Amino acid sequence: DFVNLEFKIDNAPFRQQCRGKQARVDGFQWIGINEVAFITSHGVELYTAFPEKKSFKLVKYYSVTVNWFVFSCKKNVLLLSSGASCNTIHPYWFKPGSITRTPKFDVDLPLSATGQTKPKLLERDVTLASLYNSLYVVVVKSWSKMVGGAEIVLYLLSKDSPARIASVLKLDMTGRFAINVVDNLLLVHHQASKTSVMFDIRWDGESAASSSYTIHHPVVSPLPIASCSVLESFSSEAGKMKEIQCETCSTRDSTN
Repeated sequence: DFVNLEFKIDNAPFRQQCRGKQARVDGFQWIGINEVAFITSHGVELYTAFPEKKSFKLVKYYSVTVNWFVFSCKKNVLLLSSGASCNTIHPYWFKPGSITRTPKFDVDLPLSATGQTKPKLLERDVTLASLYNSLYVVVVKSWSKMVGGAEIVLYLLSKDSPARIASVLKLDMTGRFAINVVDNLLLVHHQASKTSVMFDIRWDGESAASSSYTIHHPVVSPLPIASCSVLESFSSEAGKMKEIQCETCSTRDSTN
């Protein structure tokens, strides 16, 4: 359901259904002032909205069975996950009035100890990051059976060519992680140890054997995550405040 908030336009709610009658709406993203993308279990639908007429026009539709999605508001790029192991990634690029699909790619997953099954790639393990004016799909690989600890794989994303592995960041730790990008540096926060490490993909790394990507290690040793606190009022009397310690690495944290 949608409501017009612009002055002098009827603000009675109106509705737009997704294309597939059996489709599940997983989310939506505003692409522009009057353009919205529906992400459903059956694919992605781009619509132009006409507020005065209380109607929508379908601009483009791509069909794919969707497990989950990741969207970058800064870059207007959408990633859809498909496949039994959720590891087939479909990139879509939005610009006003159009949506472009680039070739899908598979994220490599390790086999189980029996060699019969693979873990599923989860939404929390995938994000998009802009580093040195290039866009990357950032995949955290952190499974209990991994030899040598967890790693982060950076897939270089481009409109003109298929995604490829550009860098692998070695964490030498296992568990849950959170990721931030600051000044083209990728910061990785480890939940269990409450420490952070920093990577710079422009620093010299190791060339992977028989591969075109570069292996990187943290540029500094793990640093402790500083605790923080907030002041909260606990009385109706003015000035009555108490300090509350914030949990910096909650067990409820997601991977990115």
